[in-house]
Amino acid sequence: KSTVDRLSRMVDDLNVVSLLEAGRFNLQTEEFDLDELVISAIEMSDPAFADRGGSARMVQPDVPVRVSADRERTLQVVVNLLNNAAKYAEASTETVVTLSVVGNEARIEVTDEGPGIAEEDLQAVFESFYRSKSARISRIPGSGLGLSIARGLVEAQGGKIWAESTLGEGSTFMFTLPQAT
Repeated sequence: KSTVDRLSRMVDDLNVVSLLEAGRFNLQTEEFDLDELVISAIEMSDPAFADRGGSARMVQPDVPVRVSADRERTLQVVVNLLNNAAKYAEASTETVVTLSVVGNEARIEVTDEGPGIAEEDLQAVFESFYRSKSARISRIPGSGLGLSIARGLVEAQGGKIWAESTLGEGSTFMFTLPQAT
């Protein structure tokens, strides 16, 4: 059953990638509060953290952070980043999700205490099917599609996504979306 579930998710991911690459991906844009969405994403990814004794928490800003975006696809991006943090972070550590407003954009940052990513891999991690050498060696399961999908979904909504990392200390994956007017 777990193999069938994994293959089903991979087929779904491949479908999303092909639609994004073809420019035929439909978005349902609406205005909503990001803090509610992040709370839902943390709840959805809690089992992945619990498996390794870790946890995730949100740092809320002083003011509400509202965006004009596709709620379900934005949730998919945050859950994907949290699940990656749960997979790669050191066991029993805490992942922090920070919301902020920078200029006219809302920003979400997901920071883990994992092994970090080499400088030469930081851009490549967003390519379809890319898996770093350390990910392959550690035998952490994955298809190499999740971050590619996240990039496509964020960029389709007018945002940007990137990562910063220090080897041995962890990584921060960040993305922006247009703030609701």
